[in-house]
Amino acid sequence: MFDCRVEDESHPGLGFGSAGRLVVAGGRVRAARIDGQATARWVTTRANFISPDLDETPPLWRGPEPTEQALALAREVVAIDNYYPHLTVEEILRSVDFDRRETIRAWINELLPDYDSILRDAPAIQLARVMSIADLQTIVDGGIVSRPDPELWLAACPEPDENELTALRELRRRYCERWSCEAQPI
Repeated sequence: MFDCRVEDESHPGLGFGSAGRLVVAGGRVRAARIDGQATARWVTTRANFISPDLDETPPLWRGPEPTEQALALAREVVAIDNYYPHLTVEEILRSVDFDRRETIRAWINELLPDYDSILRDAPAIQLARVMSIADLQTIVDGGIVSRPDPELWLAACPEPDENELTALRELRRRYCERWSCEAQPI
């Protein structure tokens, strides 16, 4: 898909339109055909996003915490050709309008100087929480195991600590103060 355009977005200025364009542009559709020939066509779709309410306590992981061995193996797995890719600050900034990126990057560097490492470690923590040491070792050794259950995977997301939540709230406050937006929880 190409030449993607935002027709409408709720909460303008928060980057949802730009993020939606990226999501849609990364999608695949079957080409329209006329007399068997692929033909360009306009497609209309909708991308919905859920904005977390940073004032609510996130759900806490209720399972056992991983051992250091499991965490070390999970970090090796993540390092293998992005076996479980992670977000980076630069990827997050690609979803923001271009003219706002430098300002937001500076705020992130100030408020969350280690955010890339936090984002990089998140899938390792998730893997260590939901996979056995044997499965993690199998992946490190080049073997294949079943992917974790998606619901368990989401539940195993690492929770932001209070300092991270405070920084994210301040980042949102600055953003909305600067660009006059109303960030409303959904």
